[in-house]
Amino acid sequence: QLGELVDLRVARFCEVIGYSKSELLGQPYEMLSSGQHAPESLEEMWHIVHAGRTWRGEFCDRAKSGTDVWFESIVIPRFNREGAIERFITISTDITPIRQQAQTLQAMIDNFPGGIALVNRDGRLVSNRLYRTLLDLPEVLFADGHPKLETLVRFRAERGDYGAELPVEDAIAHRLKTLLSPVPIVQERNEN
Repeated sequence: QLGELVDLRVARFCEVIGYSKSELLGQPYEMLSSGQHAPESLEEMWHIVHAGRTWRGEFCDRAKSGTDVWFESIVIPRFNREGAIERFITISTDITPIRQQAQTLQAMIDNFPGGIALVNRDGRLVSNRLYRTLLDLPEVLFADGHPKLETLVRFRAERGDYGAELPVEDAIAHRLKTLLSPVPIVQERNEN
């Protein structure tokens, strides 16, 4: 039954990616590479699994049709009786529709006619350029993509954007509580 399950997963992967099993067997991974990953990220993944640890992340493969297919994957090393790695098991979920939705949302954020910012589930800020311009936020805060909300709030508190009534740490805690509140809050704020 396990063999049937493996065959089913291979068949599903082949269906999603558009290649037959025989077209993929013996081919290097580069055949599927979309080029959207830095070589370092693949090297890091291989370093982790060859060290005997499980890796979790996202891959973007290129289907036979030329379209990009996104997978959330887990790569697990499997050991033989002597403790040496004999193979790797990969479990992947096609997240292409989710990625497409994320790209659409990002395009909407980028083209919104006002300053806008959202906090994702990892506590990172997703914002447009106008938001950063209106709040006079330096690009260095966004050098790694999406900064943690706490990093941005700390920068603004240390700069004095929230006033001088509270010590910086208290201002940060208060501001984060306000921003992350599940209860809608309406407030007016005037800034230079």
